Amino acid sequence: MIRLPFEIKLVADAEPGTGLGTELLDDTISRDHRGWPVLWASHLKGLMRACLSEMGDQRGWSRGLDDRVFGRPGIKGDDGVAGLIRVSDATPKTFPRVRTITRTALNDLGTANASTLRTSEAVPAGTVFCGELEVDSEKGSTVDLAARLSLLALEAVGGGRNRGSGSCFVKITGESRSPGEVLKGLDALVDRSSAARMTPTIASAPRSTKTLPAGAPELLRLIFRAEGPVCCPETPLVQVNVIRSGFAIPASAVQGMIVTQLAKQDPQLADACFDDSRFRAWPLLPAGLSGENATQTPVRVSLSHRMSKLPMKDGSFRFEDSAIEP
Repeated sequence: MIRLPFEIKLVADAEPGTGLGTELLDDTISRDHRGWPVLWASHLKGLMRACLSEMGDQRGWSRGLDDRVFGRPGIKGDDGVAGLIRVSDATPKTFPRVRTITRTALNDLGTANASTLRTSEAVPAGTVFCGELEVDSEKGSTVDLAARLSLLALEAVGGGRNRGSGSCFVKITGESRSPGEVLKGLDALVDRSSAARMTPTIASAPRSTKTLPAGAPELLRLIFRAEGPVCCPETPLVQVNVIRSGFAIPASAVQGMIVTQLAKQDPQLADACFDDSRFRAWPLLPAGLSGENATQTPVRVSLSHRMSKLPMKDGSFRFEDSAIEP
């Protein structure tokens, strides 16, 4: 595992908008739980993939490189591809003074057109966002170079990039090469198979013949600590629309997670576990642990109940939900 701390320095005001507004603002910037501006990991990863894909199109690389680095969902019944990189949210070193930008469209007389006035929040130029990129590969490998290049080559973040908003420079700690030098190294390693580029091939690997030793199953108690809110899909009953699933992660999801981790170390062992009738799991349920100060009690919160899109003076957000307000 390679861990690469990085910095994104804005050279133009950025607008990482939420698409939500208030009575005074048409679009507010994304904020984390502290009320600080944030560049979400999903936003950065999407920009990185688009950047690598564009360079691959120009250089004639196999489309399979994108899938190896960033992963892809299943196609035509296969299990998809698990990505080999993880990107953290990027937060500023110090709290920036957020500013507002107001725009309007002008008519032939040079006055504002009706209903075109728009005001949005922006993070000022000079702000430095910090994050971390994790690469599950060896240093100098194709995946490592592709991950570094896709991050170093980012030119802008946030919305309005085609208007020059969010222009930036990216620096990776310990990486002294320029994007061009990394590109040269990657260009010498990648596959240029045109067939793989046009349509992703789904290889049907033969099933493993490895089996687990005979014997009684062994019970293991697993504890998962959530580092953030957990989104549990809920299953309503047909016609009455009553939720019956509650705060539970299905046993099938637990088994899938374990098999996926095993497959990274030993694919044949993962196949053997999946085929063995003794490999079972129970659903994950939230529970407090002995020795902790407070029991973790699950509470259902919907973001549609957030009344204020801006933080209060103490940096917190105000939520309203009649089910949990007491």
